[in-house]
Amino acid sequence: MEKYKAEISVCLSILENIIKIHFKQYKDLNIDAYEDFTNNNFEWACDLCLKNKKAIIAIPPLQNHVWNPKVAYYDTYLICRTCGKDFTFTKEEKKIWYETLQFWIQSSPVNCLQCRQQIRLLKIQSSTLSSILKKDKKEMSIEELTTVVEIYQKWNKPEKVKHYESLLKKKQMSS
Repeated sequence: MEKYKAEISVCLSILENIIKIHFKQYKDLNIDAYEDFTNNNFEWACDLCLKNKKAIIAIPPLQNHVWNPKVAYYDTYLICRTCGKDFTFTKEEKKIWYETLQFWIQSSPVNCLQCRQQIRLLKIQSSTLSSILKKDKKEMSIEELTTVVEIYQKWNKPEKVKHYESLLKKKQMSS
């Protein structure tokens, strides 16, 4: 058991600090950080993996968790829900997700980065389109009509493109 403690000394010291913060009288409670560490679902790494940069240290106070924070991050391999391809949720991405963006520690991406970017782009385009199309067609500017045409071209909607191109031409002729 002592050998294993020596192999995870960095993560174990982080956990001991967490216990000290949460349980001011931890010495009276006789809490064994190593036992707590091995009996719970912490994401951690051995000292050698940290040294070899296969994992990176986490900062639990920056994470959004109830208990069992991540003590270290390492790459995780997932399958994209949208395209079905394998992708890596890197240790660096995890640090950003959990410490900067403050996502719940139990969350992880369901789509690869490329699909997430595509989904974000579609949401932005939908929002832009929605705000323009709320207006009466006569109130739309040339720039707005151009944006509508471009979005419908990207979405491969030839009938919509044709309709809004004709409105755009009329607007340009009347200007």
